[in-house]
Amino acid sequence: MLHAVWQMCRRMRQRCLIELRRGDFTRALEHAQQYAALRPGEDSAQLLAVSHLLAGHRSEALAAANAHRRYRSENTCGDSQELSS
Repeated sequence: MLHAVWQMCRRMRQRCLIELRRGDFTRALEHAQQYAALRPGEDSAQLLAVSHLLAGHRSEALAAANAHRRYRSENTCGDSQELSS
C-alpha cells in the first residue's frame, strides 16, 4: 500500500508539472493540491506556491510560499532530499 501511495504522489507531481508546461494553471493547481495532501513537505509546498501564483491566486501563493519557508527552516541540516530523486 505504501508503494501505491508513493506512485500516486509521483503521478500527481508529474501531472502538475506537465500542466504547468502546457499553461493549464487550473489543472496544475488541482494536481498540486492533491500532491500536497498526499505528501506535505517542502517540495509540495513549493509546487503549490508556484501553481497558485501562475493561476493568479496571490494570497494562496504567499501562504504556500510561507509553508515552504517553514519546511526549510525546520530542516536542521540545511539540506533536503527528495524521495523521487
